[in-house]
Amino acid sequence: MDHQTVNVIKGLVMDATRKANSGHPGGAMSSADFAYILFKEFLVYNPDDATWFNRDRFVLSAGHESMLLYSLLTLQGTLAVDDLKRFRQWRSRTPGHPEQHMTPGVEATTGPLGQGLSMAVGMAAAECMLRARLGDDICSHRTYVLASDGDLQEPVALGSASLAGLWGLGRLTVFYDANKVQLAGPTCRCDCTDYRKVCEGLCWQVIEVDGHDHEAIRDALRQARAQEDRPTLIIGHTTMAKGTATREGDFETHGAPLPPEEIAATKRKLGLPEDKDFHIPADAAEHYRARFPELRAVAAAWKATFEARLDKDQAFQDLWRVIHRDPGNRSFTWPAFEPGSKIATRSAWGKCLDALVEQLPILVGGSADLDPSNQTMKFRMTTGDFTAATPLGRNLPFGVREFPMGAIVNGIALHGGLVPFGATFLMFSDCRRTSGRSRRRAP
Repeated sequence: MDHQTVNVIKGLVMDATRKANSGHPGGAMSSADFAYILFKEFLVYNPDDATWFNRDRFVLSAGHESMLLYSLLTLQGTLAVDDLKRFRQWRSRTPGHPEQHMTPGVEATTGPLGQGLSMAVGMAAAECMLRARLGDDICSHRTYVLASDGDLQEPVALGSASLAGLWGLGRLTVFYDANKVQLAGPTCRCDCTDYRKVCEGLCWQVIEVDGHDHEAIRDALRQARAQEDRPTLIIGHTTMAKGTATREGDFETHGAPLPPEEIAATKRKLGLPEDKDFHIPADAAEHYRARFPELRAVAAAWKATFEARLDKDQAFQDLWRVIHRDPGNRSFTWPAFEPGSKIATRSAWGKCLDALVEQLPILVGGSADLDPSNQTMKFRMTTGDFTAATPLGRNLPFGVREFPMGAIVNGIALHGGLVPFGATFLMFSDCRRTSGRSRRRAP
């Protein structure tokens, strides 16, 4: 039944991209096996509340594979088939690339490659910080990423991966859909990187599997879940457009819908009805949702624990209130500056930052190796550096990584519960400019 349900997902991908006359079916079909096993058997979420605080986070860094995510969200009831029929249409809930503010179940706006992985590093860091403050009975979840060849080619991804390894983010798992094909052709034309060696050098656990072997995927996810000290990269060796009748491995399936005749032949091959578009058999949906009672029980148990602590633990109640209160609606005591006095902008910023250290205990962040110049040195010395071993530290030592810093800060904000900042010179801010689009709106 697992393979049959994966085939249903592939049918939805083909139908939606064909109807829209636009989209990326090939990668969505190559990574469907992993995404299906993750969502059906491992991902922890509340089927009735996409914003549940202690849910696992899933980031589709390969945002062009959006129809894969939308198909999974439809199987679980978060989206409707009518949403799939409006894929890539104006004001639909299924834009061409995932938009966090438009679609329930989408954790981050992705599309610009590499940035989803980087934002996931921020989410994993936020989980680690909040777990240390709230307790693992309230905050204890994992962060998963689906990344493509193109994601890892973007330097922002490996810059962020280096920090994830340094910080020891053991609850971060990245599945690398290594189908060896990208939009313009095979990856060997433009990349000779051994990502296993690279990521092992960045202090990651690396596991290689056949990305279409369900049991191998399950075993890799179990290994990732057992590893608490290092992030995990699962390299899934896959085939572009897996399951198609005649187009497996074809780079042209990356960014263009399959022809109608290829879709019909593929449906015959996969055991899907040729005359039915957007078809979800009742038994496939029921099979996919078999874990819902267990997931609802987990969410209900968490709610009971949360309410008990909120009722009896005043310190927890105070912290929870701070975490969920918009800082923009708070009054702060700021340093006084005499009108007409001469003070460098960065010096004024530093004094304001220092004033917030005690007033805003959920303020976290750091500088791109410019601590003395950016006036963040006092913040660093007062709050301490963050790592998994020192999760109460609030200073994030980004190093000379402006672009990764911007994306990681996005991820922390999107996770919720913390107020992040990233500091650099105005000129260097151009290096992180493109990460601004993916920030959008916090949940």
